[in-house]
This record gives sequence, C-alpha cells and structure tokens, in this order.
Amino acid sequence: MYAYIIARVNIDDRETFQRYEQAFADVFQDYKAEVLVADDAVRVLEGEWPAMRTAVIRFDTEAEALRFYYSEKYQQALKIRLRAARVDLVLAKGFAADAPA
Repeated sequence: MYAYIIARVNIDDRETFQRYEQAFADVFQDYKAEVLVADDAVRVLEGEWPAMRTAVIRFDTEAEALRFYYSEKYQQALKIRLRAARVDLVLAKGFAADAPA
C-alpha cells in the first residue's frame, strides 16, 4: 500500500532552502517514490493552511518512506532544511477501498 509524506513548509531563507532542494534531489533519486505535489500557492477551501509550500511525496510502502527519511543522506539534507524553513511533516498510509475494516 502506498505511503505519503505530506509537508507544510514555511521558508525563512530561500538561498539555504535551495541548497536543501538540491540535496533532497540527490537523495530522492535512490528511492521508489514520486513527488505528487510541490505547490507554493494552494487554494484553501476550508480552515487555515499556514504554509508557503505544500508537498506530497508518494512511496511504494511505508517502509520505503521511513528508509528514505531516516537514511544518512537525507538526515544530512535535513540539517540544511532545518536552517532554512519551518516544516510540519507527516507520514500517512494510503487508502485502500478494498481493505477489511
């Protein structure tokens, strides 16, 4: 079942964040995943969405998403991101309509 990393991103330092984006791309290519959303102008339909950027990444499995996130290479990229942005990040399992309740 697919798993998704969903991020709400508020960028404080664009130059440093660009370094993170390059580091992210270098790590990301090693995983079975796809960036589904990377939007700086989402349309809020209800409630509040306090983020400059919204991102959704789909992984083949939850284990693959966790392997990516906790990898040594991503943890190095994360150090850059922490200097550049404030992020809310979640891991969510995909919905399977035919899964037993």
